[in-house]
Amino acid sequence: MGYHTRETNTVPCGYHELNPEMEALLAEYLEDGKRKGLQESSIHLHDKIGHYFLSALADTGCAAPQAMNAQNVGARV
Repeated sequence: MGYHTRETNTVPCGYHELNPEMEALLAEYLEDGKRKGLQESSIHLHDKIGHYFLSALADTGCAAPQAMNAQNVGARV
C-alpha cells in the first residue's frame, strides 16, 4: 500500500497488520471521515495514525474494540 505525493511518486506506507476486528473498526472510522468530506490526504494520515495506534493497543493485549479502556489506551509497552 502507498500514497501519492504531489510529485505523483508513490511512497510506501509501513502499516502494521491488524486483526480483523481492529481492521474493521479502522475501516469504519475512515469511511465516516470520507462521508464527512475529509480530503484524501487527511484520510491517508488518519489511516496511518490509526494503524499505529491500534497496533500499539494490540501490543498491550487489547485485541478487540470492545476491550479498549483508559488503562490499555494509556499503557506504555
